[in-house]
Amino acid sequence: MSLPTTFLGLQTDVAQKAHMNLTDDGDRIKDWINTSYAEVASTTRCFQRSATSTLVSGTSSYTLDASVLHIELLTVTHSGSAWFPLKECELEQILSYRALNSAASGPPTSYALVGLNQLELWPTPNSADTLTTWYSYLPTYLAADGDVPALPEPHASNLLSYGALVQAAEAKRDIMMLGDFQSQYAASMQDFQRYLNRKAGAYPRSFPTWTSTTTYGPHDPSADVWGWNAA
Repeated sequence: MSLPTTFLGLQTDVAQKAHMNLTDDGDRIKDWINTSYAEVASTTRCFQRSATSTLVSGTSSYTLDASVLHIELLTVTHSGSAWFPLKECELEQILSYRALNSAASGPPTSYALVGLNQLELWPTPNSADTLTTWYSYLPTYLAADGDVPALPEPHASNLLSYGALVQAAEAKRDIMMLGDFQSQYAASMQDFQRYLNRKAGAYPRSFPTWTSTTTYGPHDPSADVWGWNAA
């Protein structure tokens, strides 16, 4: 299989290793590859970007955009000045804050995610502040034969092929091959995670201590801009 691999190249590789054929099993193989693609994105959070939205004065509940896979960081810009990142809390803590001081308002400092997409903020926004969401997301699924995964090689080939092969072995109830494919997939995932860790640099993997002099760079104008829906 030549690199960078294409969607057709991945399908062919999986079919050959699983002793299947693209005529009868092509649709299943495509689904298995894309399922593995989504699993890699969800497990490693390798696809990330930011987007902005406008808060509504007096509204503390919002519906999170459907493209958000994982929230990485939330920040608020109030009167043109960036504030510290919002602290993640349990819903119980947000509700306790509101019970203790129901009239509290201002730039939000805490948030809680309820279920898949209900975002609760505290204190209640008192102006049309800008909320910047740094988040991970799912890549566009592979569809055309010539599509190329948005992952670096050789990780793309190894992860998507072996991830699909695990599912193929399960479907065929091929216990002998299942263990080997699972080991190869797990090793490929570990290799990719190490790659991501190295790419991020040598910064300690701990939450930084923010100071009053902490500033944030301007938002990338090419990023998505969301219209938030008040819940």
